[in-house]
Amino acid sequence: MKRDITFKKKNIFHGKLYKCKPQISLFLFIAWMSLTINCATVTSPVVVESGLSSNISLAFLTDHVIFFLPPDISYEDTYTQRPISPTQAHKATAIELIRSKALQWLRANKASILTLEDFSDDVRSCMKELLRGFQANYHLFLSSNRDKKKVLPVLHELQSISQATAFCIVLTKVKVGQPATTELPFGDLRQSASSSTVKVIIASLNDGENLWAREGFVRCLPKKRRFSRLLDLILKRR
Repeated sequence: MKRDITFKKKNIFHGKLYKCKPQISLFLFIAWMSLTINCATVTSPVVVESGLSSNISLAFLTDHVIFFLPPDISYEDTYTQRPISPTQAHKATAIELIRSKALQWLRANKASILTLEDFSDDVRSCMKELLRGFQANYHLFLSSNRDKKKVLPVLHELQSISQATAFCIVLTKVKVGQPATTELPFGDLRQSASSSTVKVIIASLNDGENLWAREGFVRCLPKKRRFSRLLDLILKRR
């Protein structure tokens, strides 16, 4: 009678040794790999292409003077959807990361850029006042189909003061929830309930028309490396 071939393998759940047939060992290995791949998939950054990003070359940037607006970031509770206030340091770090990567991307695409820091104190103060009122209407630029007539006066005033022809804004919504639970070597056994959605928009100061836009999502907070990776994917050079 043919004897079963058995060998010893360390139990990854309890750290004990147990006897396992080769067929069972292969099954466990395949299950482990499948779970690892699935965990990587649900936590990886995802970029959503639209007609305003996939079909338009970034060469158009050289035809414009881009006024780069301060990045806008909002936080809300994942479960109640109520606004929450992060620590000042956390928010400032996220804004600086977004600003740095977006400006680097614009320069790499040979765009002429203006920021608030390029103007005198008096002009900067005037622009900040305009932007405070404009901020409540950023949502109008989340879609190219929305009517932007009510913000045209502000856009024209910004254009008149800055002499820019278009503006760039990065809108980020952060949902804060339970963190992921991790047990090596499997990765995330429970997904994080926190997530970040980023949309980069370039629009005309003349008529408010969206010239380019790209959006991305990642299941983590801005302090994680995956958030930086998401920005890199959204702002890849084309």
